[in-house]
Amino acid sequence: MKKYALAMLCSVALIPAANAADLGPAVKAPVLAPAPFAWTGFYIGGNAGWGRGDVKSSNLTTTTDGTLFGNPGFLGGPVTFTNADRNFDLDHDGFNGGVQIGYNWQIDKAVLGIEADFQWSGFEGTDVFQPTIDSPIATTDSKVGWYSTVRARLGYAFGQFMPYVTGGLAVAHSSANLTLQPVAPAPVLTPFAASVTKTHVGYAVGGGVEFALNQNWSIKGEYLHLGLGSESYDFDFGSAGSVHSDSKLSLDIARVGVNYRF
Repeated sequence: MKKYALAMLCSVALIPAANAADLGPAVKAPVLAPAPFAWTGFYIGGNAGWGRGDVKSSNLTTTTDGTLFGNPGFLGGPVTFTNADRNFDLDHDGFNGGVQIGYNWQIDKAVLGIEADFQWSGFEGTDVFQPTIDSPIATTDSKVGWYSTVRARLGYAFGQFMPYVTGGLAVAHSSANLTLQPVAPAPVLTPFAASVTKTHVGYAVGGGVEFALNQNWSIKGEYLHLGLGSESYDFDFGSAGSVHSDSKLSLDIARVGVNYRF
């Protein structure tokens, strides 16, 4: 009887082992790879930087009988200031900062996007010149108060790192103050002053790099060149006459920014 009970116990003990042998080796559950990083989606952000501007003026003329020089009749009619040795250029620089909003579409490694930004600008500069020996000393103060762009972006994604090029439309608001200080032999040396504001429209081109810190936040560095075309500036001094110039504006901007992606 004892031998029979012992045999039964051994048979029961061997059943799990036999079943395990029939099942084969144990298989571990696969480890899922993380989803690849994707740039597709909306984003908003801010930026700040520094830039330089250039104003090139041409066709500088005055419609006055000489009153602007303190002596009516001194010139005897309108005058066009021509001086082959003098370029009427004005440089300015300053801080700029603003906000941007955009959307990216990622197709394989290519990233297509559109971005709009609005910038508050501190670009300003001053130039002093005297076109002719008898003309007044002209002091021009120029400032760009704001500018805005709407641009396409084309990037190539190396995971979370993306270099890109960009280009599109640019608009800038510029103001200029002109002060004319008459010089001898004008008998009256009272200065004249006038101001003009203009909106320049042109293009923006540039490029940059953007790095995603995680799925939501990214940082970027960017360079833009804005070619903002030429506008006519007519400084009105009332009954004394006026001064006209055609001024072409361009800006070069380097900036850094941060984006939050949805």
